[in-house]
Amino acid sequence: GMTSDYAARDSKTQLQAWKDSRVKQAIDHLEIAAYGGHAFAKFNLGIVSTFGYYDGSIDAELAGQWFEACGLPEGYFVAANQAAAAGNTARSQAMTGKAKTMGYFTPWRVQARQTTG
Repeated sequence: GMTSDYAARDSKTQLQAWKDSRVKQAIDHLEIAAYGGHAFAKFNLGIVSTFGYYDGSIDAELAGQWFEACGLPEGYFVAANQAAAAGNTARSQAMTGKAKTMGYFTPWRVQARQTTG
């Protein structure tokens, strides 16, 4: 049906996005910002690795490293979920602990995520 056609087209477009020069340029900008210490750029490079925007291949290990490096509770939470999916319970627990320590599960942090872009 229409939904499955859209999903297939969207998936194909997503898989080819890494070939777009604008995506490469955006990644270059993110890398400059990340190496300059920008937390949100580091988080977004985790997204880049998660969805294969570097070169078309997914790199969950690199993504987890970027998520942890960002130092944001949301990054630790995503790193914890990735580690759990890979069967790395110790890393998952460690990352969950860091996210919790930084307030990830608290009402104020939930509200902050809902009210910021």
